[in-house]
Amino acid sequence: LVFTPTSPLQANATYSVVVQPAVDVFGNVQPQGAAFVFSTIDTLAPAIQQLIADRTTAVEGSVVSVTADLGLDTDVASVEFMVNGAVVRTDTQAPYDASIPVTASLAPSFSVTARATDLAGNISTPAGVTVTVQTDLPPSVQILSPADGSVANSGGSVSLRVLGTDDRGVSRLAYQTSGQLTLSGAFVVSPAAPTSDV
Repeated sequence: LVFTPTSPLQANATYSVVVQPAVDVFGNVQPQGAAFVFSTIDTLAPAIQQLIADRTTAVEGSVVSVTADLGLDTDVASVEFMVNGAVVRTDTQAPYDASIPVTASLAPSFSVTARATDLAGNISTPAGVTVTVQTDLPPSVQILSPADGSVANSGGSVSLRVLGTDDRGVSRLAYQTSGQLTLSGAFVVSPAAPTSDV
C-alpha cells in the first residue's frame, strides 16, 4: 500500500494517516486498523520579538544585561549574542540572556545583536540594540592649603585642605605626610559627590 497525497504537502505541517482495518477474501476483518503521524520539514525560522537591554547608556566598568524575547517559540536550540559582530555568548536555555562588561574599548558606543537557531537549523533575522558608553575618568586632587613651601612654627599645627574632583563622584580622599613626622589618614565621602572639599 502506497500513500499518495491528493495535493502537495505543506511545509511546517503535521499530518496523520489512518488505515482502516483490512478485510480478506473470506470476509475476515482485522481487529483494528493502523495510524501514524508525520511532519514535513520545518523551514520556518524562529523570530526574536525584541532584544531588551536593562540600559542603553552605561558607564565604563559596569555590566549591561540583555535578554532575547522569542515569544511563543518553543523549538529554539540556541541564541547567540554578539557585540559589534563578535559572538560573546551562546545560550541554550530560556530565558536567553547575556551580561556584557562595558570596557573602554567599546566607547563611544557598541551594538549588541542576537540571533536564534531552532532545532531544524533555521536561523532568525538578527535583532539588535545600541548602547552608548560614558567614560569614567580617574579622579584628581588638589591641595588648597597650606601652600607649597610654607613654613610652620615648631609646636604649632597645620591645617590641610584638599579638593577632590571626579566626573562620577569622589568617594574617598586620603593623605600622607613624610619627613620627621609621618601621618596618614582618609576621609570617606558619603554620598559620593563630583567635588569634595575637606
